[in-house]
Amino acid sequence: MIYVALYHYREPLSRAAFLRRAIHEITCFLTRSRYSHAELAIRDGAEFICYSASGRDGGVRRKRMPLPPERWYLVRVNADVAQIRRFYDMHRGAKYDWLGSLRAVVPWMRQSHDRWYCSEYVAVALGLSDDVGRSPQSLYEWLE
Repeated sequence: MIYVALYHYREPLSRAAFLRRAIHEITCFLTRSRYSHAELAIRDGAEFICYSASGRDGGVRRKRMPLPPERWYLVRVNADVAQIRRFYDMHRGAKYDWLGSLRAVVPWMRQSHDRWYCSEYVAVALGLSDDVGRSPQSLYEWLE
């Protein structure tokens, strides 16, 4: 099964988690969203193989992760695993698009053709318009 995983957890405020929590809160505030990150997730036993563009990980990557429900909201999607893997192979290692991620609040912001941010990556990998992926919230609204 394939899901779009949307991150909604507010980490307890601590010195170690301050930056992650601040990024989450700022992203949610600017995009008027409950969600601050999106992943394409393919169930693999108790964990998931996740595909996304991650600022924390430097760009487009694949990563095995647990997606506990208290942190992640999963939306099942009808998608082709081979298509998701091909899209990843085409863009693996592409840098994270920090400026492009501002498209959620500045719609006329120019897109990069060789950098990605999370919700844009997920939307385009699913064959949707990049406008659907302007933010994790816009992606959620389109999927629901």
